[in-house]
Amino acid sequence: MGTPVLPKMSSKAFKDIYVHLSAVFKRESFAVVCFGALERKRIEKILLRQGLKAGALKRVSRQELVSALVAHFFRGPQMAYEIVKELDKAAHSEQSLLGSMPAQEVVSRFHRLESLRLQRHGAKMLWAICRDDRPVVRDMGSGLIEQYMRQAQEIEEEGSIQEEISTEERLKEFEHKYRAATERVLELEDDKSQAERERAQLVAEIGHKEAELRQEGEKRKALARDIQGMEKPKVLSPPPPRHKSSDKSESEHLQRKIRSLEKRLGGYARKDDEIDHLRQDLEDAQAQNQQLLGKIERMRDLRAQELTVLKEEASVTKSEVAVPLTQKPEKSRGQQTSADVSRVGVFLDVANLAGAARLLHQGSLDYGKVLDSALRGRACVLARAYVIDKGQDSFADFAQALRALGYKVCAKRPKTFADGTMKADWDVGITVEMLSQASHLDVVVLGSGDGDYLPALHRLKEQGIRVEMLSFAQRSAKELKAAVDDFLELDESYLMTDA
Repeated sequence: MGTPVLPKMSSKAFKDIYVHLSAVFKRESFAVVCFGALERKRIEKILLRQGLKAGALKRVSRQELVSALVAHFFRGPQMAYEIVKELDKAAHSEQSLLGSMPAQEVVSRFHRLESLRLQRHGAKMLWAICRDDRPVVRDMGSGLIEQYMRQAQEIEEEGSIQEEISTEERLKEFEHKYRAATERVLELEDDKSQAERERAQLVAEIGHKEAELRQEGEKRKALARDIQGMEKPKVLSPPPPRHKSSDKSESEHLQRKIRSLEKRLGGYARKDDEIDHLRQDLEDAQAQNQQLLGKIERMRDLRAQELTVLKEEASVTKSEVAVPLTQKPEKSRGQQTSADVSRVGVFLDVANLAGAARLLHQGSLDYGKVLDSALRGRACVLARAYVIDKGQDSFADFAQALRALGYKVCAKRPKTFADGTMKADWDVGITVEMLSQASHLDVVVLGSGDGDYLPALHRLKEQGIRVEMLSFAQRSAKELKAAVDDFLELDESYLMTDA
């Protein structure tokens, strides 16, 4: 028994094959096989032959392409011929393997759904079984499809119950975090108000002291002029003869006056020192005020980011709350789940990776290939791309392309400060999301080389999470590479090609 040969489209043999396949497969089960067995390029190639435009195909998701493919298959043999042909090409190795085995060995080895797992290899093997010329093997394929549909229905029912419970618990947790953040911001605003009141009091006190100092300065100048006039000798005419006791009394009076003036001058010097201290206190208070203002601003940013996380997590999809045993057609590129694999969360700092690609290789990253390398066949719970929206016309197309690859796109606009500088980074937002999602993950894959993430990665590892990182080696912090469990180095092979 060799590989089954596909007869001509107009032949009765192919019509018999089509009747058998359309009877064995329902729309849902056929969509599972197409989604698992065919790559996006093969699906687009088939639909182009059916008359669809290339531009329209590039703008839709893989799930929508599969839905269109299934619709064409069930319209008749002429539409289905190209689809069967491409599925035979994709499953050629599996068909060759089955053809080299006796029928009873095939049945004993693949009679249970668990032997296939409905991943890419499993979908191809299921197609090869249904296309086998031996009746006993084909009948086994019908049974496998029925097993899959029953199991998918059970998992969906269990997932609905689990989703309701898990979502309610997570909402309560995020509400608690939101209240704590709000209370902290209010405390900081009270501290700011208190610092401003103290500052105003210090300014008033310094103004009062400076007024006193000016008055005392005027008095000091007047006294200094008096002393200077007393010390100058009179040369006009000799004074009349005076009594010695009168001269002595006048001399003592002048000396007392001089000592009094010197004492007052010393007091002025002490007041100068006191004003200097008050000015220093005012400068310290102003510095503390600026620190408080900066802290309040950071807390407000953090609160806004946490509110964004709350809104996003309140609408978590079934694929993120409870990972099913089998892969549904609506899962995106590279997201394949299984009962015995780790739950993986991918977090890409797109600005960091794209900047490194432009600087080192003058090119753009292939984010689909990056996601496939990050997952390596493991179960994808979530994949998020954090991007900066600078208001350019091309941003919407870029974001849509990321969504089509399976990413959830998180975007923010740059913030412009009073001095004209701009700031836009996702360090805090990505850190918050990694830590908040940790309880649902076994593996966290960080796409960035920024050393600011080091404390967050240490915290994840303390919680027993495996931490992996992918980035360009030349643009990655050494301490970050040393801290992770696995480092995937990006190079020129991950860049977009012209093809």
